[in-house]
Amino acid sequence: MPALDASLMERAVPHFCDAFVTFDNEDRDLVTTAQAITSAAKMAGFSKRGRRRILEYLYGFIDTMAERGIDPFRAGKQVDEPDALFSMKRLGGLFDVEHTVQQPLQSELFEPKEEEKTTERALIDQLIAATRLYDSSEAIQELLDFTARLREFAPFNAMLLHIQKPGLTHAATAHDWWHRFGRVDLHRKSGEVFLS
Repeated sequence: MPALDASLMERAVPHFCDAFVTFDNEDRDLVTTAQAITSAAKMAGFSKRGRRRILEYLYGFIDTMAERGIDPFRAGKQVDEPDALFSMKRLGGLFDVEHTVQQPLQSELFEPKEEEKTTERALIDQLIAATRLYDSSEAIQELLDFTARLREFAPFNAMLLHIQKPGLTHAATAHDWWHRFGRVDLHRKSGEVFLS
């Protein structure tokens, strides 16, 4: 095994202790836990080189724990979000210099960006304005007839289609057009808003 940087090992020890507690298996097999930590590093986006490097240091940590008097299960703390162990502020910054892809937190995945919010609001406002088309009994009857003709669509989706293309006689997804009718939209101008 190559010589390990003592300074790097000292900085990594607290993170290793937290990692051993977080990824501990029931029989406290340190080598298996070190391999589980390395697998989690892979899932967090570590490069192959970074994973090899962290595993070398984990094995070095295991080899020197007794002489250092370190019990990682007493010194470490359980981490609620295990991916946080591999962030640039922790093990990612120490062992994976190529670790440039920062994995977003789950809460960030579902928050729409401001531009998306503005576009969505404009579409909703446009649809609400279009619903004012149905201000007479004749207009409502025409919508109901249209909805009845498009039985394979939910009533709300049929209403959306009617707002966007009142004279529409047939509607299907691109997949259905190809597989059921053998047709392809070559122009692909714009799709219709459709909710599922």
